[in-house]
Amino acid sequence: MHTITDKTGKRHLLSVPITMHVTAAKKAEIGAAKLVAIKWKGEIVATISDPVFFENRKEEICARTFGCFRADHAGAGPIMAQGEFLISGSSMHFMKRVMFHDGMD
Repeated sequence: MHTITDKTGKRHLLSVPITMHVTAAKKAEIGAAKLVAIKWKGEIVATISDPVFFENRKEEICARTFGCFRADHAGAGPIMAQGEFLISGSSMHFMKRVMFHDGMD
């Protein structure tokens, strides 16, 4: 894990935000919940504490990731199919390591 050092010499973890896309309906369903479960294949694999929602700026994400925005770009399709919001939180707790068994685990 990488760290950064501030001007006082104190080291901080350099974190990468983990987000998941959700629809407006799912955001409304979650409401003001303090803990959200993430399921994969019907099993809870993680929980998000103190969830926060952000607008899913799909066109900007495509442009920054691929250097352009074209709806027919191979990588844009999955991004454009995502929900309208991204959910993150103050912390995420994984119940176990998610394995995809795709040779990259």
